[in-house]
Amino acid sequence: MQRIEADPWDVLVVGRGPAGLAAAIAVRGTGLSVAAAGSIDRSPRWGETLSASCLPLLSKLGIADELRSAKHLSQTAVRSRWGLSETDERSSMFYPYGENVILDRASFERRLENKLKDEGGIVIEGRLHNVTRTSKGELAVTLQSPSGIQNYRARALVDATGIGAHVARRLGGMRVTNIRQVAIGACFEAPPGTDLLATAVIESVPGGWLFAVPVATGRAVIWLVCDPAAAAGNDAHRSALGASQEVAQWLAKLKLRPSGEQVRRNASVGNLARAVGDGWLAVGDAAISLDPLSSSGLTLAMLSGLHGGSAIACSLLGHPDQTATYARLILDAAERHAALCQDLYRAEQRWPAADFWVSRRERSLHANHL
Repeated sequence: MQRIEADPWDVLVVGRGPAGLAAAIAVRGTGLSVAAAGSIDRSPRWGETLSASCLPLLSKLGIADELRSAKHLSQTAVRSRWGLSETDERSSMFYPYGENVILDRASFERRLENKLKDEGGIVIEGRLHNVTRTSKGELAVTLQSPSGIQNYRARALVDATGIGAHVARRLGGMRVTNIRQVAIGACFEAPPGTDLLATAVIESVPGGWLFAVPVATGRAVIWLVCDPAAAAGNDAHRSALGASQEVAQWLAKLKLRPSGEQVRRNASVGNLARAVGDGWLAVGDAAISLDPLSSSGLTLAMLSGLHGGSAIACSLLGHPDQTATYARLILDAAERHAALCQDLYRAEQRWPAADFWVSRRERSLHANHL
């Protein structure tokens, strides 16, 4: 059925990241009208990796070939120094789906947007300003667009606004934060002609943990995940590199030098107490934000988008039980993720007095007694 311009959207997705676009594609697949609205997040997303096990998911989204696009780098191995004195290396040759990829995030999102448009969905540029309910029971969204304030109505909303969960919280949703932490990223340049190899390095240090990975020809990024208090100063990243062994050797071997300013991102772990509400549903980080240590945040974001988009569409088509099923899936995912991280953090025992590790061990002990 063709939508008249004055009509409300069946579903309006607020957020244009992978989770929101996956949700919009899923909604459009049911034949309902859908738009993905929001402003592009232009802050760097250097070094995000996507597991090759995502191939079935990408196939459902209609972009299976994107996994092997020349725009993304293949990741051949992961080296880690964690808990034990020796370094462990896992080659991608043992992965059943083949090599993982290091994403060009902007290119990946453009592909998802183009797929949505090809399916008849709409992309709207604008920053969320407000969300209200109308007297007719619809949801009204106000966006600050390049041309001014724009108002849109929808029968249902999908919140894909990230950790802030700006739609859900305006509609009564409550965010539960389990671990507050920050990711600090810094780029490095290699001398011309240097082969960086597509190997990622993960290493724990007293103040947190480091993730180092090539992101382009001659360029690499190193992320530090640490507590907000440690990130308050300007020396956290440099101090962590000074305390490292594996990453420091990686830097020295490749003769990498700092390039540009550092970037900081909220890397907190948490979830909405309930990922669905009256006429709305949250996906991606808005529903559940994982510890980057799990290396599965982007995968879960798109999975939640796919399932969440299908659930909200089904609710509009007369099957409201699907949103309750989706809410349980998100809570189950949060519990499984918490158990995984507890095991990973308990495995590191080298710094019994370091604040970062003390707080995570205490949380693990507390969880075990619940």
